[in-house]
Amino acid sequence: MPRQINYALQNRSAIQAELGGNRLFAIILLLLNITSAAILLFMGDEDLPSSIVLFAAFLVFSIAYSMLFASDRPQPSAFSASVYLGYGLILPAIYQVRTNHFYWASGSVDQGSILPASFLTLLAVVAFYGGIAYRRKQRAHIPRRDAYPATAGSPPLQFQSRGALPLLAVAILISGLCLLSYATFGSEMFFSTRAALWTSAMNANLDLSTFGLFLALPRGLAIGGLALAGFLFANGMRGWAINTSLILMIAANLAVNFPTSLARFALIALLFTIMLTLFRRAYFRYFRLMFFLFPLALYGIFPILGVYNRGYEINLDIHHPGLEYLADGDLDGFQSTANAIEYVNDHGHLYGQVVLSAALFFVPRAIWTGKLEPSGVFVSESAGYSFLNISMPLQAELYLDGWYVFSFLGMLLLGRAAAAVDARYVTGLKSPVLGVMAVLLAGYFPVILRGALLGIIPGVAATMAVPLLWWLLLQMTGRQQRPQLMRPVRRRA
Repeated sequence: MPRQINYALQNRSAIQAELGGNRLFAIILLLLNITSAAILLFMGDEDLPSSIVLFAAFLVFSIAYSMLFASDRPQPSAFSASVYLGYGLILPAIYQVRTNHFYWASGSVDQGSILPASFLTLLAVVAFYGGIAYRRKQRAHIPRRDAYPATAGSPPLQFQSRGALPLLAVAILISGLCLLSYATFGSEMFFSTRAALWTSAMNANLDLSTFGLFLALPRGLAIGGLALAGFLFANGMRGWAINTSLILMIAANLAVNFPTSLARFALIALLFTIMLTLFRRAYFRYFRLMFFLFPLALYGIFPILGVYNRGYEINLDIHHPGLEYLADGDLDGFQSTANAIEYVNDHGHLYGQVVLSAALFFVPRAIWTGKLEPSGVFVSESAGYSFLNISMPLQAELYLDGWYVFSFLGMLLLGRAAAAVDARYVTGLKSPVLGVMAVLLAGYFPVILRGALLGIIPGVAATMAVPLLWWLLLQMTGRQQRPQLMRPVRRRA
């Protein structure tokens, strides 16, 4: 504690000057966002009421986004969720609605559902940021950066000696599963493009369970293993077992999570994992730079990656679709939201079946015959689409289950969860298991918000299982002297 106090006192003037500059850049960021939305608002002449509601939603996002930027505490989960909500959902929706230009068969979009979808989007954004604000007001739990440096010491020696071998066991297990997948399907299943990968899976007559076991499962476990090894390494744990585990996990991700065959939103989760663990110190220092870089990457790099990702062979003919990308299938969340409202108008609410099916994803359909398909599938089928593997934003799935009320409460709880997760990352050294899970949730927040839940939850669950498996091995190796994983540990002087 004295060292933290001295650190704060010695750097108070520098921090105050930095905060003043940060507020100026936050205002610039706010003006840039509002200007961008206003330009899109005047690019067409369709459905002005819905466009104004969406503009209001983007204004709420822009204010919250600038406040996150100006804060002196890194909040990776709130940031990653905001990138999707603002730049992956609302801003493209303004363009799509105002120009009546949608990606999936625009003629099938029911015009009567656009205004309710706009209102649902506004409600979800208000609820999400309200949950964050309420949690912080209730508990001022995220330490200020000047009171908790990024390099706040190392775990106790006893913890380091006992945590290394269980980590190595987990890394070997994940590496073995990756090798088994290679022996079963060959390297072309991992190093080809995503479109070629799906073609290979269909030619091999793989059902969804087998495909998930040998591809989705190793991918999720590899990201979870990298987060665990990287988090412990970045927080001071060293030794041959730690180093070997980290090397194994880097190699596993280079193999099964090859960028050309990996879904781009899953690639975001992988990049967040690397940034928040192996580059933790740099993130603490330059996290505000991400507020400018990630939107540029979303609109600049994502479309180019689509050239590789959706082709049947690697194509070096790089091109960018320009403004038309705002109506691309990557940014189809608002259209899915409108289709979800139309589905409810035709078939009624599902009263919790969507969330329950996702929560019990591991129950076979042979046992639970009433288990739903991913919501993007049956909603798209109801809308008359021929392609059914479509995303479904979380607020729309909650609307399917229980109208605006369920959507508002769900997004409110998600905002509270984001604030809690951010606290665990900043003070993650005091609670390693929760700290690793905070890293993973920060990476997967855009994936969860984009949906559909039942389609993405198996991979997310596999990833989250890795730190829990490590924790169970720790319990098995020393029940008499368990490390304090779920409560604060005292740092060495």
